[in-house]
Amino acid sequence: MLQTLAAIDPATGAASATAVAPLIGWIVVIAACCYAVTIDVRVRRIPNALTFPLWGAGIMWWLLTGGFAGLGEAFGGMAIAGLPFFILWMIGGGGAGDAKMMFAIGTWLGIDNGFIAAVSVGVAGGILSLAYAVGHGRLLISLLNTAWMTLTLPFVVLGPGRLQERQKLIPPSGDQPLKAPYSVAMLAGTCAAAMWVWTWAH
Repeated sequence: MLQTLAAIDPATGAASATAVAPLIGWIVVIAACCYAVTIDVRVRRIPNALTFPLWGAGIMWWLLTGGFAGLGEAFGGMAIAGLPFFILWMIGGGGAGDAKMMFAIGTWLGIDNGFIAAVSVGVAGGILSLAYAVGHGRLLISLLNTAWMTLTLPFVVLGPGRLQERQKLIPPSGDQPLKAPYSVAMLAGTCAAAMWVWTWAH
């Protein structure tokens, strides 16, 4: 069930617990993305010191607010938001820190909101990557690398042997893909997702 960001109890005028929990989740996620941006734009990585505590805190938050049923939301959101970016990392199209950050984001947001956030971040990431490639005059090579990674996806993910050996297929030449600060897309995507959920809820 899609959780709304706000629901007022007519009798008390207070926000219900089911509304406050997802609202806090969005606030934590957006704040964490803001912090990640300050690091990622400088060093092009999102540290484990951010992603692991964020992930663990998300699990504890769901356990405290939803009990063991909340853990289903936490792990379901983690899988939905994180697995696409984990696969992207496997084929050389993203960083490990990006994937871990999305796992943590999904853990906080749960299944439905995690799905919305993942789609929004993916769209924002595509726009960011295109703009970054155009700005560096490497649009064609970036498109060729993306096409090659798409073609080799089944082998890299499911093929025999060590993952490190399969990953040598990508990129198709000595040219490495541009490393855009993907945390910017995460921040833009989660903000857009939160606004969409707020609009839908109202």
